[in-house]
Amino acid sequence: MAQNTSISETQHSQQQQPQGSAIPKPTTDASAADAPTDKKDDKAAPVRKRLSLACTTCRQRKVKCDGGRPSCRTCAKFNWPCIYQP
Repeated sequence: MAQNTSISETQHSQQQQPQGSAIPKPTTDASAADAPTDKKDDKAAPVRKRLSLACTTCRQRKVKCDGGRPSCRTCAKFNWPCIYQP
């Protein structure tokens, strides 16, 4: 019987310890923080020119426009005028 109580007391004492107390906190190293993490940062990414594909009706109503011509699907479905500004 003595062995059974010592096992349960050990398990009980392990459960009451705060979790995460055995994990050491990470230290900050100034030299590691200044080191470049990615070699792609040396080259500037080319600026992507975005094209305006949404018709003015879809833009005003803030709905998804598929950019279909002469009329997008949203405008065709609801019989709205579909106009694209240059």
